[in-house]
Amino acid sequence: MNDVFQQFLALVDRDNQYKELTNKLKNQNLLIENLKKQKTQISSSFSNTKILLDNAQKDLKDLEHELNVFAQRENSIKKAIEQTVSNKDVKILQKEIISLAQPREKAEESLMEALNRLENVTRNYNENEAKLNLLNIEIDLKIKEALDEYLKLETKFLAYQKEEVIMSENIPENWLELYKRARSFITDPVSKLIGNCCEICGFTMTTHEVMTLKKMRVMQCSECYRVIYYKP
Repeated sequence: MNDVFQQFLALVDRDNQYKELTNKLKNQNLLIENLKKQKTQISSSFSNTKILLDNAQKDLKDLEHELNVFAQRENSIKKAIEQTVSNKDVKILQKEIISLAQPREKAEESLMEALNRLENVTRNYNENEAKLNLLNIEIDLKIKEALDEYLKLETKFLAYQKEEVIMSENIPENWLELYKRARSFITDPVSKLIGNCCEICGFTMTTHEVMTLKKMRVMQCSECYRVIYYKP
């Protein structure tokens, strides 16, 4: 019985390591998820910069087209003047050229502003792209390291599961059931008898309960419902 009892205590100790390993796996998985989210957020931020660049390029293209339309219209009017013999028609055409001057100048001013804006946005885009590439390299490295660590922990976790099955052999079923039930709702499900008290909750057991525990070696604390054991 003593060997079986020692095996039970070893199983409990191994299970504590098992739970610690489970928490490490959860934390590692959370780290990987957060790194991937961080990478997505960086890419999303860079996408916004790309949108600004696309809009600046489009604005410049639209203004260039608008100025091209003005130039074509002026050339068309000038040709019409050359071909017109009527002074009246010439004056009308000349007035039309004059009327185009102000909107053309505004379009030229807008074009210069668009060129400056495109230059600034392009510079910002290039800087962000360089930063993004460095950050992605850094995050990819962290993700790889986190995945490698996760795989190591997972391998150890699977080994623990197999060892638990082996270590559970020959242990009385009532001990295992009692332990599994306590483990399902208590983080530290096992306590030791110190004197005549539960080490964790401090509950004082009756003389009869102490005698029963010393005989059975393992029972449930009537106060905190942990598995309490007696070890001489």
